[in-house]
Amino acid sequence: MKACGVVSEISFERATSADLPSLFDCYKQGMRQIVDEAFGWDEDFQRNGFTTKLDINGFQWLLIDQKRIGFVCVDEDKKNLKLNFIVLFADNQQKGLGEVYMKMLLAEAHVKRKSIVLSCFKNNHRAINLYKRLDFSLTDETQYFFHFESSLLLA
Repeated sequence: MKACGVVSEISFERATSADLPSLFDCYKQGMRQIVDEAFGWDEDFQRNGFTTKLDINGFQWLLIDQKRIGFVCVDEDKKNLKLNFIVLFADNQQKGLGEVYMKMLLAEAHVKRKSIVLSCFKNNHRAINLYKRLDFSLTDETQYFFHFESSLLLA
């Protein structure tokens, strides 16, 4: 990583089922406060949902200089890339890395001629601001979540 928040390059490492405990620990470190403020953290519920409802094939570690900085979980169907999670370790937050990754995902979506869909906790203000800066459109909301879609023009 270079000074002034400019990133050399993010690379990826496919996660395996053996990584699930580490992935959950990263998720917990990055999301516990947001989940707890929204509706309370229930360790068993969170661990069960994380390990049983998500396809391990969608998980990738984010790396800079071969060092893990967090992870993403993205599912793909015929129409969309669905961003389930982007979680950065605490010492990698607020450095522009989430935006760098999202621009990479937008480029991938453009090449594949797909939209990106995602949900974000209403109290996750930093993430909401990022999605708005990147011109995502608010498509729906529930009690706890905003739902966004990329405003990608597929000309």
